Amino acid sequence: MKKLLSALLLAFPVAVMAQSASIEQCQQWAQENYPLTQRYDIIRQTEGFTLNNIAKGWLPQIGVSAQGSYQSAVPEYPGVLSNMLSQMGTEMKGISPLQYKAAIDVQQTIYDGGAMDAQRGVAKASSIVQEAGADVQMYALRERVNDLCFAILLLDQRLKLNEELQRTISANHQRLAAMLEGGVAMQADVDAMSAELATARQQHTDIEAQRKAFAKVLSLFIGKDITEITVSPASLNQPAEVSRPELRLFDSQLSLTDAKDRALRASVLPRIGAFAQGYYGYLGMNMFRDMMQRTPTLNGIIGIKASWNLSALYTHKNDRAKLDLERQAIHNDRDVFLFNQQLQSSQEDSNIRRYRQLISEDDNICQLRHNVREAAEAKLEAGIIDVNALILEISRENQANINKAIHETELMQHQYKLQNIKGYETK
Repeated sequence: MKKLLSALLLAFPVAVMAQSASIEQCQQWAQENYPLTQRYDIIRQTEGFTLNNIAKGWLPQIGVSAQGSYQSAVPEYPGVLSNMLSQMGTEMKGISPLQYKAAIDVQQTIYDGGAMDAQRGVAKASSIVQEAGADVQMYALRERVNDLCFAILLLDQRLKLNEELQRTISANHQRLAAMLEGGVAMQADVDAMSAELATARQQHTDIEAQRKAFAKVLSLFIGKDITEITVSPASLNQPAEVSRPELRLFDSQLSLTDAKDRALRASVLPRIGAFAQGYYGYLGMNMFRDMMQRTPTLNGIIGIKASWNLSALYTHKNDRAKLDLERQAIHNDRDVFLFNQQLQSSQEDSNIRRYRQLISEDDNICQLRHNVREAAEAKLEAGIIDVNALILEISRENQANINKAIHETELMQHQYKLQNIKGYETK
């Protein structure tokens, strides 16, 4: 039992530490846990199979066939020649109308105009485009995780402020209870403060339930349960040299059009290959022998051939023009993205300046509300104001603190948004 307790005590600090995480860690865990992560392995395996299939284009292409036929007419000897051979004792059966053979055909590419190299380039470029597209979707996940994290941070601040509010109300409740015993306060005053304390506790329960709901959603995203989210101020001012994945997607799309262009050029070039054909059957290549003997023979032929599909030139110009238009569309998409990115950056810059200005005024407002609340407590003891006036000042002080917490959280959230818009990694 002592060993078990010692182990639990040693493990407890580690468990507590594991329950705290930064926003950057949550982003990383979310990307690792997101089902889209499996897409990268699928893309790589598909590329491997495609490249392997293309490489096999250099292997000999082998075909096997068999056929049998009966012809209505076959070549025959002229009658005079046939009679002459018969008189000489030579029997010429002639070619049989029943013919059959089993054949094998082998084709070997020697020069394909660069078609297979171009196909490999298209396959690799297509995989890069797919991976870049997945990167864009994964990057969008950051914003969703950020929203959840900052919602939890704001609720944590509201919980702390609510607890502080409860302490303030509880202290005043005790003061009023003492005044009631001294005969300088009424039971209604104590009941009013009790109602405020009950309301504050109810708000705490509601805020706590909201936090649990957001924490549950976040745990589903990251695949971990955490109790605390931390923000490092230094991470907001250290941009790394990482660009937006959308820009890499545009670059990969342009590379794909270049690969398609190379494949298009290769499609109009001539091909050179070697071939070998062999078959066993009747009729063979020696027709004179087959006229005398109707038995199957082994036959074969080897050679080199060149081919050029000139019909590919009919659409070559239009296909090139379509690729040029595809490039123009990609450049246009990039320009639209950069324009929208600039607009969003400008908007977030304005938001950051606005919240910094609000925060610079929040400290003064909170201090003033604190002073007014303390003065109201003194006035209540002196009998100058009633309990409702004190409750009002307590609420105003609490709202001022809530506003400050909201402004500080919103400032950090907009700073993170600006980093995501510009493509910076937070560390």
